[in-house]
Amino acid sequence: MTSNTLKALEYGVELIGIPYGYWKGGENQKMSPMFAQNGGILNKKEIVSLNCAGLCNVILRSIGKELPISLTHNNMGGTEAYFEYYADKSKDFSICEIYPKGTLLIRKFRDVDDQGHVAILLEDKGKISKVLQSHIDGEFHKSVLPGVNAIYTLEESHNSFTDENSNGCYYEKIVLPEDWLD
Repeated sequence: MTSNTLKALEYGVELIGIPYGYWKGGENQKMSPMFAQNGGILNKKEIVSLNCAGLCNVILRSIGKELPISLTHNNMGGTEAYFEYYADKSKDFSICEIYPKGTLLIRKFRDVDDQGHVAILLEDKGKISKVLQSHIDGEFHKSVLPGVNAIYTLEESHNSFTDENSNGCYYEKIVLPEDWLD
């Protein structure tokens, strides 16, 4: 693991416990919960809420990387931007693969009701790897918890959405750490 990946993961883990914040359409917020602007490292005290893309955005900022931009809607730092920006470096997700620590997991943005998702692998243990992410476990637009967490495995997170055959279908693409953190 490179020093950039290690630094990014350490910073991300320090954010565990920050509540979830909602994007409700329109321009991506430049402050909480998305921090959709390039800039320097943020102090944890400056971050009052994070959504999934906001978590990845502040992690990228912590290592001096620029945020991805969506050409479709010309917005920065949202799930659509992650899906589009890393399209040429992404690979199809497979629950049977063992990915390295720092791998970016992506579900494509569809609409305001299915905003997609981005998360990061904290371990390289396959299905039982813990996932760093920000999400809710309650009613949409009401709950803010658990927010930033690493309580679910890759398999549990992937199975949060299932297809007509009850197969997990949440994650669609991955980006290896050397292709987004280094």
